[in-house]
Amino acid sequence: MPAHQAADASGLLTTAIQLSQAVGVAVFGSLFLTLDAAHGTGPTAEVSGHALAVTLAWVAATLAIGVAAALPLARTVRAPASGGRG
Repeated sequence: MPAHQAADASGLLTTAIQLSQAVGVAVFGSLFLTLDAAHGTGPTAEVSGHALAVTLAWVAATLAIGVAAALPLARTVRAPASGGRG
């Protein structure tokens, strides 16, 4: 990335992260509420264990895919070159 485009790239990355977080909350919230709808609503309704388990399983699967996709992008840290000081 050329240095003169670093600010644009940073803004694009930040926007993509925030957008994906908002979409993720909406998707997983919709999944949970759809699965939980069969167990009734109201102040005395209990959270469905099935809805919670399925939603968290999908969150875990998505996280695993994200980690697998990010591994090739991870940077390695090189040891400092020896010499000169000492």
